[in-house]
Amino acid sequence: MAWLMPLSVAISTFGSANGTLFAAGRLCFAASREGHLLDCLSYVHVRRFTPAPGLIFHSLVAGIFISFLIYIFIYYTTYIMKYFY
Repeated sequence: MAWLMPLSVAISTFGSANGTLFAAGRLCFAASREGHLLDCLSYVHVRRFTPAPGLIFHSLVAGIFISFLIYIFIYYTTYIMKYFY
């Protein structure tokens, strides 16, 4: 039974990352449609209707943040989440 708690934490972490990824792409998409971000972030994929430029932008920003030290990453992520949510 010692494996149950680590498994639950892993599943919870995966679910949180999955939800954050979906929300981040749509956040860029919606902000761009409202005129708060660049217009190119409001495009969607022709067949899948996913906000591909928003997802790419979010991935680039995440990659930049990860390249810094972890406490800086936590600070900026917390700031952005407070700002957008």
